[in-house]
Amino acid sequence: MVNNAPVGNCLKDMAHIVKFDGTNHFDWKYEFLGILEQHGLRHLIEPTAGGDVVARPNVARNADNAITNQAAIDLWNQKDIIIQNSILISIDSRKKQNLYGLPTAREMWVKISTLFAAQADEIEQQLITRIFNYQHNPGKDIRYHINCIMNDANKLREMGSPLQDKYIINRMLQTLPESYRHVRSAGTNVPRDEKTIDNLAQRLIAEEGVVASYAVQTPAPPINSVAFQATVPESRVDNAHYATNRGGQRGRGRGGFRGRGGRGNYGGPRGCGVNQHAPKQEGANLETPQKVWNCIYCEIDSHHTVDCRKLISARTLAKEHFTKKDSGYPASACYLARSVFDWFATQGRPPI
Repeated sequence: MVNNAPVGNCLKDMAHIVKFDGTNHFDWKYEFLGILEQHGLRHLIEPTAGGDVVARPNVARNADNAITNQAAIDLWNQKDIIIQNSILISIDSRKKQNLYGLPTAREMWVKISTLFAAQADEIEQQLITRIFNYQHNPGKDIRYHINCIMNDANKLREMGSPLQDKYIINRMLQTLPESYRHVRSAGTNVPRDEKTIDNLAQRLIAEEGVVASYAVQTPAPPINSVAFQATVPESRVDNAHYATNRGGQRGRGRGGFRGRGGRGNYGGPRGCGVNQHAPKQEGANLETPQKVWNCIYCEIDSHHTVDCRKLISARTLAKEHFTKKDSGYPASACYLARSVFDWFATQGRPPI
């Protein structure tokens, strides 16, 4: 029966199959023959079931020497050209050089098979080695694990060197991750007749769902978690007692000694508290900076407060000024005349 295959559809389908590069003969052959079978062209290069390859029809002439089967010859030529073009567009450009000049698609097909047969022994050895060196990929599912081994096993079967099922089953079990250990232990109790690749594949796929259901989902810790933080960030330190304009030590009431920092009992250097970024010391009703100067009047460490010449001079001048007869208040009320170590609590005290 003659099959008029559409030319355009066949060539479009061939553009989507894997290209033959010399190492993937079985993959290319399987897809290529499938498309030819779909369009009724396979019998031109491969024997059909219970038949032979359909060759070019011989020329038949009548008594007048006219060709009587020209239509059948043209139809065969058309189909053969379709297969030739399909072969050329589905193989690598480096392999095409071996096919140029061959008149029929059948001869091209035999040439490709001959070139591949020369490398069959080497490819067979590579496939066997790859099966027994295969390791499970943690990032893939169990179906990927099964297919990787079965693809190479199917190629060996097509080459005429099939691998026994028991070796394939053992390799699948040996390369399973630890979460499938129950399947490996249960496999020793399976009867020999039931140890098939299909049964093992179904068991592994079912076990994958069980393993996933028992997987523990550990919540990720928050990115900016400050739990159990040993130190407080500098930006969060309470600097209320180290204000820039108020000095380091602020006493209650109006008493005390006014330093350079401005208002307050003891002003810091240049309007700042003493070591204002240092951590605070805790005490009874007292919060002071960590740094204590040897001379709290000059705010330096080269001498002590009791030996400070500036402080002595200031007290002397204050005493001379407030001990005059026209003084309107006693010298003891002068802030400069008092000791810097005195602490005054004016809250609730009657005026002098």
